[in-house]
Amino acid sequence: MQQADDLAALGVDGLVLGFLRQDQVDVAVIRRILSRAPNLKATFHRAFDETAHPLAEIGRLKDLGQVDRILTSGGGGPWETRAKRLERYQQAAEPELTILVGGGLNRVGVKRLLSETRLREFHTGRAVRVPEETFGKVHAQKVRQLVACWRP
Repeated sequence: MQQADDLAALGVDGLVLGFLRQDQVDVAVIRRILSRAPNLKATFHRAFDETAHPLAEIGRLKDLGQVDRILTSGGGGPWETRAKRLERYQQAAEPELTILVGGGLNRVGVKRLLSETRLREFHTGRAVRVPEETFGKVHAQKVRQLVACWRP
């Protein structure tokens, strides 16, 4: 909780957090943390992917006024399946929350999501790094290739 105080004092734009109790969003813990930084927005991170009933958990996250995004991979499976699931998440999340897609996201996934859904916020990691590992260096050409996905 002290870290939330410290970050709020620094003037950061928001927090990324995610706490579960068993397979549900731990609303009580999140409320306590966010109460220490009441002016900050928050993104609920990929812990969301571990919930048993994601659509129900979206409803619980909507009750947390500071949470404005959910970072999710859309679960397992091919991009066709994930795109449909992510679109359902976005429909359930609106208008309070935005689904931020991340986790294994690559050009194929971005193109599919852009063409088949209304999702427009993406978080990339390894897909823009050389080598494609967590600690690889971000490669400008790979970033440009992802950005090019938005062009017709």
